[in-house]
Amino acid sequence: MDLQGYRLQFGRKDVSPLATLEFAPQERQYSVGNIHRGATYLFKISAKSRGGFGEEAVVELNVPENTPGGYPQITEGSMVTCCSVQLSWSPPVLAERNGVITEYTLAYKEAGTREAPQELRLPPNLSSYELNSLKPNSAYDVKIRAHTSVGPGPYSPPIQYRTVAIDPADVPKNFTVKWATKTTVVLGWKFSDRGSPYKCTIEYNRQKMDVDARKLKAYITGLRHNSTYEFRVTCQESIEGGPRHRVVARTAPLMLVKKPKLDIYAEPENILTMSFPPLNSRDVNRKRKESEPRTKCLLNNADITPHHPTDPVEMRRINFQTPGRGATFTIFILCKSPFA
Repeated sequence: MDLQGYRLQFGRKDVSPLATLEFAPQERQYSVGNIHRGATYLFKISAKSRGGFGEEAVVELNVPENTPGGYPQITEGSMVTCCSVQLSWSPPVLAERNGVITEYTLAYKEAGTREAPQELRLPPNLSSYELNSLKPNSAYDVKIRAHTSVGPGPYSPPIQYRTVAIDPADVPKNFTVKWATKTTVVLGWKFSDRGSPYKCTIEYNRQKMDVDARKLKAYITGLRHNSTYEFRVTCQESIEGGPRHRVVARTAPLMLVKKPKLDIYAEPENILTMSFPPLNSRDVNRKRKESEPRTKCLLNNADITPHHPTDPVEMRRINFQTPGRGATFTIFILCKSPFA
């Protein structure tokens, strides 16, 4: 075989394309510099003849890890409110990672104080985080570092953020109950400043949930029927928290435990009768005056002759009456007060 030279391809296995070099037939070695710690390198070499390059010999080289040689870069465009800072970052540059990033440490403290920074350990898949419960109109120094399996790298230079001062007119207020079902209560409020995140905390029945005040409402689910709940709402207007709002709501009772039943034989041909199960008087919160007995309920204000059935199940029913063929349905409800 007429050997004409060699071709070497090499580089990090996770970065493409590989670098390519060709050598004369008499060259037998080559030194590769700038190797990254914690990386896997791929080397491919083949001989060249008049017919071209032959089969490649392939070798993988695993370089041991080390602590990161660089720090994560905190990006611009962070979101700052009165009591929170939302920041993002990118990992150290590839040549300085020195292995697989296993976690980050985010440290922050109020600027100008002697207190030790608070450190938060974050998983490696995160690239942003929101610092909450900060003081309004205050400066904070924030820095971050990366870790490999060997240990942590250096912290990034601290970046200072100043939280926004609070305008008393721009806080959530007028908390109220919008509506309630058997298992759900919806709380609503007013909030004029809806441009940035603003956290409120709702506490009830030994439970706690955080909501963004910009949504102007919160759904509390999984409640018990016919039960009274007290909701205490606190919006984070300072490190100690803002004023606590108290809202009381009662869920609806279980009115029907059985499905309504259609009885087509109880009335003449032009009336359909739908029977409902008896109503438990304990589930009724409002009592009418005894001086105002109710013997009928009309949906169309028509003067319908009262009906007085004897079967207690028939006390609550809806009749669909058709006065004549082709006529429009007239819908009315016959009912009896449980307190009559």
